[in-house]
Amino acid sequence: MANIYRTMREWMKRKPADRARDEYVLRQAYYTVFSGDQGQLVLADILRRGHIDQSTYTAGDPHLTSFKEGQRRLSLEILNLAKVGPDEEALIKAMMANDTSEVFSK
Repeated sequence: MANIYRTMREWMKRKPADRARDEYVLRQAYYTVFSGDQGQLVLADILRRGHIDQSTYTAGDPHLTSFKEGQRRLSLEILNLAKVGPDEEALIKAMMANDTSEVFSK
């Protein structure tokens, strides 16, 4: 996936098999980055900053609520791209304990 697509339109013109291969390569890259000790430390920090274990609702401030929900959504997307193998229950327990070692099954 050495190519960086300038626009979504350019990416969409690619054949589905090429897009699927790109997605696979990207997921493997996320896994590689976040599966090491330092990567797990960074992932735990991203999850903490992304309000994974707490409500994003802020009473009286819908803008802050939306902002926090955006942070949470991005954190969940990163986690989804980085994970390989665990079932959802183990993943949730690991997130709540700030222990990302359970996220990476080898």
